Amino acid sequence: MMIVQRGIPLFPISPAPQFRPTPPIALLHHRPYPPPLSPVKISDRVEVRKVCRYNLKAELAVIQTLIRTGFRVASFDTEFPGTVVPSKVPRHLISQAGPADVYEMMKANVDKTHIIQLGLSLCDPCGNLPVYDGAYCCWEFNFSDFDVECDDHMRNSDSIDLLERQGIDFSENRATGICSADFAEEIVRSGLAQLLPCLTWATFQCAYDFGYLVKVFSGKKELPEDVNGFMSHVKAYFGHKVYDIKYMMRYCDRLFGGLDRVAETLGVCRVAGSSHQAGSDSLLTLQTFIKILNMEKSKGKELSEIKRYPYAHVYEYSKLFLLLFSYELHRQLGLLDISHHIFVNAVDPDVVETKMMREFPPCLSSLAFKILRSCLLQSPEVGIGSILDAVVAPPLAKHRSGERI
Repeated sequence: MMIVQRGIPLFPISPAPQFRPTPPIALLHHRPYPPPLSPVKISDRVEVRKVCRYNLKAELAVIQTLIRTGFRVASFDTEFPGTVVPSKVPRHLISQAGPADVYEMMKANVDKTHIIQLGLSLCDPCGNLPVYDGAYCCWEFNFSDFDVECDDHMRNSDSIDLLERQGIDFSENRATGICSADFAEEIVRSGLAQLLPCLTWATFQCAYDFGYLVKVFSGKKELPEDVNGFMSHVKAYFGHKVYDIKYMMRYCDRLFGGLDRVAETLGVCRVAGSSHQAGSDSLLTLQTFIKILNMEKSKGKELSEIKRYPYAHVYEYSKLFLLLFSYELHRQLGLLDISHHIFVNAVDPDVVETKMMREFPPCLSSLAFKILRSCLLQSPEVGIGSILDAVVAPPLAKHRSGERI
């Protein structure tokens, strides 16, 4: 879900000295995607570009150039030493846990462990991957912070064994990997810090991924104390256009399970690397996201080609979405420390006689109206009364400051 929120500071009030980006120019958020400077490049191979301390600057320069030329849809994935702090919520109730409980568990684990890998993939709004050095590419950043030989570095042994089987070389990472503090510093120096909030982000169950990056970018050993403080950092560093496929799956038929299962269901193949490698997982996440978007676009095209337009179905969902949008706008503004004059009143006018049944055969709609008139049906003049009452009603909620909104 994309949430656009105006008025929030672009970056936390007092970010850590190690990561002090300059807020991007406001126009960057509203500037349309630039047209391609040349026809879309095509390649017959895909490369996961390995990034270590020796080629970090060069690869970040490539990424920055690609973003500036129109590749502004991104996905990322992290690999880490697993969970080391058990959840206080019983396993069978985790899916029902609230945001505060989920954040408490994530924070406890991220605070005690180190990032191992970061994968990054880019595409343009049409889903085209960038071509560099003759191949479609994504990136895999290897970090040196985690030392598998150090007992003080907490880890889940099963997770470490899995990552080793998937090809991660911890000794090599320790010798040639990137220090996370140097990574954050170079992100700022290269100018990427200004571009990250302008991207559209595709993720899959991204709480831990954002957790580790907020920890790296803030330069602190611990995440903020509460979920609100954490989300302010996420919005500051990455902007407001974040999609989580795990959340989107709730509204898609036949989609469940982990990333590999969802991709397989949609017919998306892993074209480079293997699972539990950050670069490969980020690319699979991006391709799966694009596939879902294309499916939704196809549904819209099919709807436009229907000979008999489904008035009732479209009416039902359009009104629901308007209500949800208004409620979300009200909720987001309520999080700000300023008063505003937007409020939401939802009202049910009951059953009102309209032309919504015109898609049905006239004999059926006429019979239905006759039956409804005898017990429930109201005239449009009576039905509009409750709506007008809601429009002119005074606001009922109060801002945290006590002011009426």
